[in-house]
Amino acid sequence: MRKIVMLQLVAMGLLVANCGGEKKRNSKKSAQHQTQTPESPPVQNKISFAEEEQNGSLTTVKGRVTGLDAGKKIYIERKEFESNETIKVIELAADASFEYTLGIEQAGIYRMRMGLVPIYMVLEGGESVELAVTIEEQQLKSCVVKGSEQTARLQQLMNQDGKALATAIRKSSNEDVLVNLTVVERLAIKEHIEAYKKVRNQLVATYPNWSYTQAFGVKVDQVEALLTAAGSSIKVGDKAPDIVLENPDGKKYRLSELKGKVVLIDFWASWCRPCRMENPNLVRVYNKYKNKGFTVFSVSLDGLDSRKRMLLGNDPQRLEQARQQQKNRWVQAIKEDGLAWPYHVSELRSWSSHVARTYQVSSIPKAFLVDREGKIRFSNPSQLRGPALEQAVKSLVQGR
Repeated sequence: MRKIVMLQLVAMGLLVANCGGEKKRNSKKSAQHQTQTPESPPVQNKISFAEEEQNGSLTTVKGRVTGLDAGKKIYIERKEFESNETIKVIELAADASFEYTLGIEQAGIYRMRMGLVPIYMVLEGGESVELAVTIEEQQLKSCVVKGSEQTARLQQLMNQDGKALATAIRKSSNEDVLVNLTVVERLAIKEHIEAYKKVRNQLVATYPNWSYTQAFGVKVDQVEALLTAAGSSIKVGDKAPDIVLENPDGKKYRLSELKGKVVLIDFWASWCRPCRMENPNLVRVYNKYKNKGFTVFSVSLDGLDSRKRMLLGNDPQRLEQARQQQKNRWVQAIKEDGLAWPYHVSELRSWSSHVARTYQVSSIPKAFLVDREGKIRFSNPSQLRGPALEQAVKSLVQGR
């Protein structure tokens, strides 16, 4: 199915630092003061509606508007991610009636806009929809719908308050996904993140390849990560959250199984220049203290985040090829940098890593030094990079 929308993905300002992505950047700063953080998502281009109208199933929408002057323009728009695309402009007839057809290739959300008054519709293609609209003082008084159960349900919900909308979404099925998508965006996302997550999951189940699904999912993932970070804290003295991930060969390693050792949990990536610059120091400290109960648990942020998966269209073959390329870079970096410890794990999800969210990692390199009881004893970067790293490791190895 052809892609037909324009995505304007909004950088949510979730992560803070001074560089990101897999691009190499020149800097005069030392490795001790460099970090890498995610890039902002790009803008995609859209194509004309005309081709779809020629090939899609025809839907007829007709009706009558009370309270609107004859000749008044009515704009027919298709809802896109955080925008609306005008696809037709018609005029209200002398008898207050209107009629138009739409070629619909995939079910979607449409809007009739009459001045400041919007009428939202969920159209699947092939319907014959009839609307009886009443407008008073430039506000929608009523809208009676025939011929589209989803549009009728949508109109019933449009005047509900936030609590009622969230409840309706929670009780809904996947069949209501387009209605839910329309109404959930009337809710503040931070206050109603569970409703947004429900709609995200419904979209993935029902329209996995729709670009709106992909863009909406990225938005929800970003806000969820922000709320998770704000609602939790990883601090010195806490027990380190367990990590269970696979190494490049598919073998699972569990952080909690290293209890009794001093462990440096190191978040890094093959594309992170500051990480690679710090690795020789990390190797030196490991070799010096590995026989005294010290080891490293490396968590790689290589892989494909939600944005990159979206750009690949969630095509299984392309995704697997790209994922394998990322894995190969990770493995090659381990070899090139001589990272001899066995504990190398990754979700291969880059900045969409759930483990990174749990540990509130917003830039790399980022490390946590855990004592023999599994408690975090150091997390400040200034204490875990350069010469300071050895001093921190030595203090825990010697039991101080």
